[in-house]
Amino acid sequence: MVLKNVGFGLLWIRIAAPAWAEMPEVKRIHDLTKASTQAADLLAQAAVVQVTGIKLNLTETELEIILETAENQPLRVDTRNFVTQGNRTIADLPNVILALPQGQEFSAIAPAPGVASITITQLNSTTVRIDAAGSTAPPANVVLKAGNLVYSLQRRCCMKRDCGRVVSW
Repeated sequence: MVLKNVGFGLLWIRIAAPAWAEMPEVKRIHDLTKASTQAADLLAQAAVVQVTGIKLNLTETELEIILETAENQPLRVDTRNFVTQGNRTIADLPNVILALPQGQEFSAIAPAPGVASITITQLNSTTVRIDAAGSTAPPANVVLKAGNLVYSLQRRCCMKRDCGRVVSW
């Protein structure tokens, strides 16, 4: 049994109430943590996708890096995570795990003219890094294919593939 003090102005009364009548502390709305509505935060909460296979396909015009996913799940690729450093183009893919039969890394040396190497590694527990190194400059005409979508690892000035003009980073 719990004793409660109840005040009515100058008069105080002590009443007894059963223990089950205890009221839990009620949180006020301003005490609650607000959920983020930022796109980057919402994407970070997305489900992690497993890459189960990687293929390179050299066409007449480009080198395709093809990522195969478990159950054909789409990847959430943000091209703002593509950067150029010297003769390399680096693309970080969040919410992706490499689940390759040969381990946690894929590499190919000189897979196409002008491309010195392609390396794909698990950067951290939920991010995969694609590192495309050019022979003397960042490789041109290298694309990433994931599901039905194709992403150029090189920024172009317009949507036409044959435009050829490249936007500087």
